[in-house]
Amino acid sequence: MPGAPIQAGEAEADNPPPGFVPLSESSQSELLSGPYYVRIDKEAPAIGFRVQRRHLNRAGMCHGGVLATLADMNITPISRSEDLGEVNPTISMTLDYFAPVVLGQWVEAQPQILRRTRNILFSRCVLTADGVPSVNASVVYKIGRKRDRE
Repeated sequence: MPGAPIQAGEAEADNPPPGFVPLSESSQSELLSGPYYVRIDKEAPAIGFRVQRRHLNRAGMCHGGVLATLADMNITPISRSEDLGEVNPTISMTLDYFAPVVLGQWVEAQPQILRRTRNILFSRCVLTADGVPSVNASVVYKIGRKRDRE
């Protein structure tokens, strides 16, 4: 499903680090929690976003659910750099939150593949906020089938 285009000036306001480009296709839930940016680099694929006011909880920190969404989305740079199917459902996800994330910080997830079988991918990522580790995530995905391209 094509994502909504990034509005004029939005990418500049988010100021993603060099090498990050807007995620061109997103689900409706990703459109609500983004915008997201990806870096498709075989050595260091990553996905990230800039914390905006709408990402904050009542305590003024980035909501844990928003961070969980980013951790779950670490399959995006993996699937593109590893040439996986377009849909790779999450089987399980475990998160450990250990540092707050606040307004304006750049949050980034660099996925690490721990093991890959024919149908299952085990991954880990540490979410960093302006380079400071904030969340540890272990995520297991079912490897999906590739769609036929026309």
